[in-house]
Parts: sequence; structure tokens; C-alpha cells
Amino acid sequence: MNERIAKRMALDDANAYCQIAGDYSLGDSGKPLDYGRAFELYTRAAALGSPDAHYELGNMYRSGKGRDINVKKAKHHYQLGAIGGSVPARSNLAVIEAQQGKAKRAMKHFKITARNGFGKGIEGLRVGYSQGLGLVTKEELDEALLAYKAAVDEMKSEERDIAAKYLAGGGR
Repeated sequence: MNERIAKRMALDDANAYCQIAGDYSLGDSGKPLDYGRAFELYTRAAALGSPDAHYELGNMYRSGKGRDINVKKAKHHYQLGAIGGSVPARSNLAVIEAQQGKAKRAMKHFKITARNGFGKGIEGLRVGYSQGLGLVTKEELDEALLAYKAAVDEMKSEERDIAAKYLAGGGR
């Protein structure tokens, strides 16, 4: 672990804990793949208030990586992540709500994620609309699409495009 991250962890920086936890959960940056250690570090970051850590803990409970599968605990962490502002946590919470037969609540979560420029929110709303059960009206879907587009347009930048190319393996 580099010195800067170690100093940040010593100061109880939740983001530093998340960064190292991510390294363990992926076996990245010279860290061995260790879901147990990742879970410990994400738990510490969550205790320090990180919505991203709650999202990752939800994923671990939902997938069974390093933990037994526990949808109730996954949902709990997604709720805390969503309350803290994690859009991916809210999206996963919407999926669980839908799976538990709470379609109206799921659609509310998908609307919020769509307004934040998260594509899975639009996908969820389209499914809700296409089922024809009155879960999402045409007007609500159109409104969500406009809000989604505005959010995506607001986030556009040359730097993001370069980063996306780099992450996709295209380099500069």
C-alpha cells in the first residue's frame, strides 16, 4: 500500500478504505484476491459513512462473494448507499424491490437513477412501461428520458471521453 493511502486510512478516510478494499476484491494493484479482507475494509468505510462502501457490501451479500448470499442484508446496504447518494446502490435496490413484488417502489428508484444519468434506470422504466400495468406512463417515461439525456449531457467532457477510451482498452 502506498504511503499516501496509508496516511489517509490512518485519518479514517472512507475513500481510502474503499480504494484498498477494491484492490482486494479484484486482486489488483499488487493485492491478492481476498474477499474477506475486502469485506472488512468496506465495512470500515461504511461505518465512516461511505455510500460507495454500502453499495459494495450490498454487492457482496447479493453475489455471495466472501459472504453467504443474504438478500435482506444486501437490500439494507443498498438502502443505506442510496440514502447517501450512491446511484448504483439505488439501481440495485430497485431491482431487489421489483424481485420482491414492489414494482411501484422499484419504478420510483429507477426514476431517480434515470434523472442522475444512470442508464439502468431508463432500462428499468422501459420494462415497467412495456408491461402495460400502469407502472410507468408514456409521459413519465418521456420525462425520465429527457432528464436522463440532460444529466448525461451535463457530464460530458473531453477528459471523460479519454478516460472511457482508456478503460475500454483503446488508449489515447
